[in-house]
Amino acid sequence: MADSFDIEIATPERLLAREKAIRAQIPAKEGYIGVLPDHAPLLSELGIGAMTYATPDDHRFSLVAVFWKSTTTWYAC
Repeated sequence: MADSFDIEIATPERLLAREKAIRAQIPAKEGYIGVLPDHAPLLSELGIGAMTYATPDDHRFSLVAVFWKSTTTWYAC
């Protein structure tokens, strides 16, 4: 089992962040989705709210997101 996953935060103009994360909470249309390492891939429409994530050294970040996609790397725009 993986200890972390890659997360990328981007806008249409540029990449804002690319780093390792140990957990993320993402607002979906029907409620929040919790993401941990080895989470199954999925695609979801975002709801209104803040996306939060934490790095392996427990730095925490939050931002407003509008769309996300999961493969082996996590993306938020």
